[in-house]
Amino acid sequence: MVRPAGVEVTARYELQSTLLRLQAPPGRFYRYRTFLLANPRRYVLDVYYLEPEREEALMPGFRYREVWAWAPEPVRMYWLEAAPGSWRMEPVGRPGERKVLPEMAPGALAILNGGYFDGRTGTPIGLWVRGGVPLSFPYGRSALFWQDGSIFAGRPQFAASVQLMDGRSVRVGVNLNRAKYTAHTLAGPVGRPGENVHIVQGDRIVATYPAPHELPEGYWALTFPAEAPIARTGETLRLMISLEPPTNYALEAGPLLIQSGANVFDPNAEPFRDRAPVEAVAAQSVVAWSQEGALYFIVTEPMRPEALARVLQEQGFWGAIRMDGGGSAQLWVQGRLRNPGNGLLGVRPVVNGLALYPKP
Repeated sequence: MVRPAGVEVTARYELQSTLLRLQAPPGRFYRYRTFLLANPRRYVLDVYYLEPEREEALMPGFRYREVWAWAPEPVRMYWLEAAPGSWRMEPVGRPGERKVLPEMAPGALAILNGGYFDGRTGTPIGLWVRGGVPLSFPYGRSALFWQDGSIFAGRPQFAASVQLMDGRSVRVGVNLNRAKYTAHTLAGPVGRPGENVHIVQGDRIVATYPAPHELPEGYWALTFPAEAPIARTGETLRLMISLEPPTNYALEAGPLLIQSGANVFDPNAEPFRDRAPVEAVAAQSVVAWSQEGALYFIVTEPMRPEALARVLQEQGFWGAIRMDGGGSAQLWVQGRLRNPGNGLLGVRPVVNGLALYPKP
């Protein structure tokens, strides 16, 4: 038994029961759980002696909290709460550039890390829309959408096409949403045997190769059946995407955790080749919201996404989506990192974040 200083535990066997008594100094947060072990058969009592929960009013409509969740072990949660109608949120950062979060938005009240990215090149993985302009195209997982104080999350619905040199348009898939003709916007191997690959810089085809072929950073590609080309090397090819519904801001992340108050976490519902975001015990980063429009930035100590979804539903959230986690999970409030665990290894630079401001 591990016993902190000042804590006394006594036990006394009685005829039909056991009396347990715990004495501990005030000022801490206490929680216990009991359960039976089958082999060897024994009764277990866990008593947790925890740092107190805390709450800090920042300004009208905004407060910072540190609370305990039970998953079933205690997990510290760090969150920033913004009242309905009080907040304005913007995606910050720049594709291809990694920075420490406070440098992206020096005047923000709070900033949370954003979506996934390629660590070597700083290429964002997934949809990123700022001011109605796509900075990065959909990958195929859930995304956060918002404008004018309304917020929701789900799989992006979009229509993509390429415009040919003669003005014709041809519908295409994008990244994991494959079609007969598929646009690829992430560096790495693209295409399948039997296809060809147009390598495009800006809106001009600079080379064509048999698939699969390595797509360099700074280019995009169109894969197509080798026997059915729609353009040739040297011609122009323009990629165009429209979102449905149209939105001013979007950032792809995932997995989706809570939708319309229901726990919708499904580790197999979204394409994650690296299973860590849906299976690993790691620090979690979340954007959540209430039905009334309150917004929450949340970072947790290491836990599983499955347990996180259960905790968020118990807290009564109307919607929630996981952002990039692990070493990228960071919550900064008034210029200070509030989840201390990640600071032990140094603050990780990231490609994008979500900056929160008081609404004028």
